[in-house]
Amino acid sequence: MNTSQSRIEAEPEQLNSLASGFTVRSLHAAFRHALSDADLSEKAAAYQMGVDPSQLSRALHGDGHLYLDALPALGPRFQRTFLESWAEALGLRVISADSRRENLKALCEVLAEVLASER
Repeated sequence: MNTSQSRIEAEPEQLNSLASGFTVRSLHAAFRHALSDADLSEKAAAYQMGVDPSQLSRALHGDGHLYLDALPALGPRFQRTFLESWAEALGLRVISADSRRENLKALCEVLAEVLASER
């Protein structure tokens, strides 16, 4: 396992425009892409995350909450792909990607800031 720290790089103007680049669809698309890359079905992912499969399905269709704190249960391959896909959708670049929980936490913190700025 790679133990190097990942970084997310962005120019200052990119950080200021994250809110305009973020969409719930980009989050859902990154999640689905990571499922495919990790060879996981929605049903299997839901069970691994500890949620009902219908709950995850509703969340991915915009009718519920996607619990990002449960993503580590989906494994390193899923986490890496999710992080890279979502960062790309936001116009960011992941450098030396690894699947460490801290990296996912950092991306989630950016999401929380973006969501708070939309209110």
